[in-house]
Amino acid sequence: MGTEFASLPPAKSGGRPRGVNLREVINALLSLERSGCQWDMLPHDLPPRSSVFESFSTWREDGSWKLMVDVLREGVRESLAQQPEPTPSAAASTLKP
Repeated sequence: MGTEFASLPPAKSGGRPRGVNLREVINALLSLERSGCQWDMLPHDLPPRSSVFESFSTWREDGSWKLMVDVLREGVRESLAQQPEPTPSAAASTLKP
């Protein structure tokens, strides 16, 4: 996996290898967010909704989802900000009363 997936949780040791591509799971979750569609209406070229929902539920419960969203948010802020600081305080500090 590339650096963009550095914050994804690692595979569990032992057992079968993953049966679903994590990049496609993320694509499905982003598709849900972008379109606002229901789980049943995921496009057919993405993984099955049960696989996507299972991954999302696991990540949400163990805190991985929050970490992934935080990493993505900081990356977007870094790419859009004039200042190198990726936190909201970077923009707030430039405001004058």
